[in-house]
Amino acid sequence: MTETAVVIEKQDNLIKLKIIKGEECTSCEGHSCTLEGREFTARNSKRIHLDIGDTVRVYLPPGKAILASFMILIFPLILFLVFYFVSGSLFHSVSEGVRALFGIAGMAAGFGISLLVRKQKKEENMPEIVRKQNS
Repeated sequence: MTETAVVIEKQDNLIKLKIIKGEECTSCEGHSCTLEGREFTARNSKRIHLDIGDTVRVYLPPGKAILASFMILIFPLILFLVFYFVSGSLFHSVSEGVRALFGIAGMAAGFGISLLVRKQKKEENMPEIVRKQNS
């Protein structure tokens, strides 16, 4: 997915951007874009000369967005279920409340793991500036 954004801040090859309506938005009948106005940081690995206020095209890889959603939402829920059911089968005499506490501990571990993975691969998972728009 490619978006149009404006440069609002520069720091080496990390550029802070704000999504704006591009030409492709004029054909959209939905008028419910939740991305417009959103600020985020992107990589400028191609070392394109950019100034504040320049308009750029940014590539947002859909696969990485899906993986990030999985790590943030689904992975902790899976660990909740695993810890909940494993605690019940390992400790046969525990109550539902204790099993739920094990599940919550598993969910916390899932959030912790996803946070660590996200911090390690922070720049690798960033959107990429592909080109500067002609103004």
